[in-house]
Amino acid sequence: MQDETTKYCTDCGGKLVKSSEVEYSCSNCELIHYESAKPVAMIILRKDDQVCLIKQSYVSEYYVLIAGYNDLGETMENTVYREVLEEVSCRVSNIEYFRSYFYEKKKLLMFCYVCDTEEEVSINNEEVDSYKWFNVKDAVSAVREGSTAHKCLLDYFMNG
Repeated sequence: MQDETTKYCTDCGGKLVKSSEVEYSCSNCELIHYESAKPVAMIILRKDDQVCLIKQSYVSEYYVLIAGYNDLGETMENTVYREVLEEVSCRVSNIEYFRSYFYEKKKLLMFCYVCDTEEEVSINNEEVDSYKWFNVKDAVSAVREGSTAHKCLLDYFMNG
């Protein structure tokens, strides 16, 4: 089961009934469905000794890391490449997995990746209001303290 909005069995269309904390069973065919986290790529985009953060007013007043949902059939590395291209219009190289975080509030499993670009960044979409390159110390201070992005940046730069 993808999320709590799924109400019907994907096999037969019967109504799903919650049978435990993470299980739903079909009232018709009795197939068990499980709640699952949505995979998201969260990206530390580097250029020289700086990190690119973006502002998205519909998300937060703070800067955030580039991030996006993984599409069905797509690898996480493809998600990283696509999201950076969509949000700041540049290609990346040296895509490396760093670590994962679970964001309970939205049931997201966030896979943090680090990658590099040599290209100029630009905004060509309605999702991103602005971007800014930060040195390490300022990047950690620019995101909301306690956020998943904050934890990721601290883990990467302090313990990396």
